[in-house]
Amino acid sequence: MRVRLLTSSAFLAALLGSVAAHAQIDDSTFLLPPEDSNVLVAQDEGTAGGPEPGQVVVRLNGRFRFYAGMFDDQQLNTSFPTTTVTLVPTTVTINGKPTQVVEYKTSSGTATNKQANYGFTEYTRLYPGFDGLTADGIKYGASIEIRQDNTIAPGGGSAGTVSGVDPARGQLYIRREWGYVGTKDLGVLRFGTIDDVSSLYLTGVLENFNDGGWNGDVRYGLATNAQLRWPFPDDSSAYTTNKIVYLSPAIGSFDFGVSFEPSSAGENINDGNCAFANTSNTVGTSPITVPAGISSIVGCDRLESTTVAAESGRRRNTIDILLRYRHIFNNGIGLAATVSYTGGGHVNYIGPYYVKSGSGYVRPVTYNGLSIGDVGIQATYAGFLVGANYQFGRFSNALASGFGQSYSLQPVGGKPADAWSAGAAYEFGPVILGTSWVSTDSQGAFSYSAGNTPAESVVTPGLGQRHEEGLNAGGTLKVAPGLGVFLTYLWDERKQSGYDFQSSAIVAGTSDPSAGNKIHAQALTLGTSLTW
Repeated sequence: MRVRLLTSSAFLAALLGSVAAHAQIDDSTFLLPPEDSNVLVAQDEGTAGGPEPGQVVVRLNGRFRFYAGMFDDQQLNTSFPTTTVTLVPTTVTINGKPTQVVEYKTSSGTATNKQANYGFTEYTRLYPGFDGLTADGIKYGASIEIRQDNTIAPGGGSAGTVSGVDPARGQLYIRREWGYVGTKDLGVLRFGTIDDVSSLYLTGVLENFNDGGWNGDVRYGLATNAQLRWPFPDDSSAYTTNKIVYLSPAIGSFDFGVSFEPSSAGENINDGNCAFANTSNTVGTSPITVPAGISSIVGCDRLESTTVAAESGRRRNTIDILLRYRHIFNNGIGLAATVSYTGGGHVNYIGPYYVKSGSGYVRPVTYNGLSIGDVGIQATYAGFLVGANYQFGRFSNALASGFGQSYSLQPVGGKPADAWSAGAAYEFGPVILGTSWVSTDSQGAFSYSAGNTPAESVVTPGLGQRHEEGLNAGGTLKVAPGLGVFLTYLWDERKQSGYDFQSSAIVAGTSDPSAGNKIHAQALTLGTSLTW
């Protein structure tokens, strides 16, 4: 069998001929694909630069992006408590003689964070892999996505450089890893840590201009709590888990796909991830009260049931089914539409449903499994692309703690969710201009308050539903093969009564807390993309 290296241009041509997600206008969009579309190759037959029968194509592709921008998230410049230690000389009598000693005195106060409204960021990804084709038409291969540090929190002291003191900012890690095998007539089977079919065939969510907007890299220049959380299935909360994915061949203008995810585990040969499922040092005195130094998380990948309430927020046995329609009409209009359903269970909580807390009782937060419907549509004509997507059902766009994480499970007693996006883009020559809007309503932060009796433990008073909305606008200029520049503008608003985005805390006992319930942020960046 012959082996050859696939050049960058040939790989990109193959990629664009076979990519199944986030409909591209044409090959000028390859410089600034939606997040990680470099790894979303559907391995369709007959793509330019692909392997010939009896041949293996090896590739090592990648991209480097640099951003210079203005960031406005000043609502999150917050005060925080400080302790000042003062050394005070004091004379004391020791063994009848006056002796001078130093006394430590402490005083409390506050300090204020203030961030500059400008900065530079950059991000690199590598995509090694290979594709093969047998003489009788069987396609097969494997791919890996390698990234730089996973947006590690800052804090390098006098210098935030990569060093022995602060090495995490330069580390590499594997984000996706999968293999595939298939034929023209039977379709393709994928297996590994990879996107489900709703992500691969996501329709109506425009990410083909600038760096991908609210699903791109620019948002990471903002403070964490200022970042709108992307609610759709091409978010990392959904694609970084082990799956089996089947993609059917086209049947006229239709095709379909099915995915199965057994647990929330990913990228690990040690699927058990612990010696046994429950130990004395993983459960505290109750699912609510955990002694200092004792973890409240069991952590086993294959965990099925537990007495730790927080673990019931992990997905299990998730199935994703999607049907897609694509057609180019005689008048030149291209139309794509999808309808999908995602559903599944979760780790079963078998602990007590009410726990003594002081003089009262508290119900631990438990969860429902996913149940999500999604419809998307988009159309192209003469360089114009318009699209919209609506997602609804039983999910949340944040953990119960309030931290933003899409495809989180809905807490029992929490509210259902929906999300929508609409946008338009226009391509002329080497330029693509576009704008889109995204809006999400979900439960967000969630907790129960203590009651004098178990029945009086109810949802924390004043805790409402989280609302997030954001604008993405900008453009892409293809300068040369492998070189592009782009302009990105982001604006968002996040709000939830009863939750303080400044302190990342649920504000209990009040229906109208005044601080931190609603925040805004915006960013304007000029970036460059180098792709090979």
